[in-house]
Amino acid sequence: MVAKPSRAAGVAGRRAPLNWRAESVWSTTRRHLLLAPWFPGESRGITLAHMRILRFLVAAALGVGLAVTVLGPAGPAQAAYPACNDHTVEVWGVYERPGGTAGYKTNIPSASGNIDCTLRSGAHNWSVVMLQIALNDCFNAGLAVDGQYGPRTRDVVTWFQAVKGITVDGVYGPQTRTLMLWGFRFPGTPINERPFTCRYHWNP
Repeated sequence: MVAKPSRAAGVAGRRAPLNWRAESVWSTTRRHLLLAPWFPGESRGITLAHMRILRFLVAAALGVGLAVTVLGPAGPAQAAYPACNDHTVEVWGVYERPGGTAGYKTNIPSASGNIDCTLRSGAHNWSVVMLQIALNDCFNAGLAVDGQYGPRTRDVVTWFQAVKGITVDGVYGPQTRTLMLWGFRFPGTPINERPFTCRYHWNP
């Protein structure tokens, strides 16, 4: 009596497949994904349970990736910067005026003169006022200029970070400052009037 050929006999030189029952659910699913497109017979043994496990693993991986991309790491480097508590005047350009020349000015949040500082939810000081003015001047944010780094201010900063493709954490810091536009005004111009121009503060 001739023995019935095995499944592996149809493919010359191919080793016999592993015992499906002896393999774990993950091994079975993996073999199906890797071999099924080329060896349709390998799809036998895959079950609804396997696919559910696969969907769960894929969703979990995508979820972790999305969290890292959107929220970013805890930010030890950013945590090393001091909190902004004041503002520094920066000047751009020169124009003639009675009595001499002067430059257009803007105000950058700072920590005792150091503009490499951070602002985050809960902050309440003049630095927040200067940030809110800049966001209103150059991005039409429509923020209340109250010096409170509340949900609305945080949301605008978060939006800006997402648009620029940088770490999205809702915290104002050196990277956000560098990519922002700031409103430059004639000296003495009230902050509720439109600035003369919006520019990067580091590239006048």
